[in-house]
Amino acid sequence: MAECASSKQENNIVKCGICLSAFTKPILLNCFHIFCTPCVTKLVEGKNGIICPLCKAVHALPDNGVDGLTTYPYVQEGAPPHANENILCQMCGNGKNAVSKCINCDNNMCLECNAYHLKHLTFKTHKIEKLKLIVPRLNYQK
Repeated sequence: MAECASSKQENNIVKCGICLSAFTKPILLNCFHIFCTPCVTKLVEGKNGIICPLCKAVHALPDNGVDGLTTYPYVQEGAPPHANENILCQMCGNGKNAVSKCINCDNNMCLECNAYHLKHLTFKTHKIEKLKLIVPRLNYQK
């Protein structure tokens, strides 16, 4: 059966760009590429930064190392209902999780829309910020 290009891109988003397997605690780098925590940990052993294996962007590590990097708000099927409360892309309306926000447009963007926004000349001067995932705290009573 033939697949369209967008379905192939969607399939690649659920696999680590290093080990090519399903994500294990995915990490989002500032260049918006996503990798498994174990893969990133191996890449940075003995170093104070990371070079993205896909785009070669150089990223400094936070003081607490790989643990200080942004966790990607990736939701697996069968996850608890509260885990699916992610910020959605406001640019394409395809129901994809947003990873960044354009301050000028005041819109949240998925990976694909972010890439388009960075390349398009109209948006060249716009400021884009990576979204931070807010995880609700659960209160347990004894």
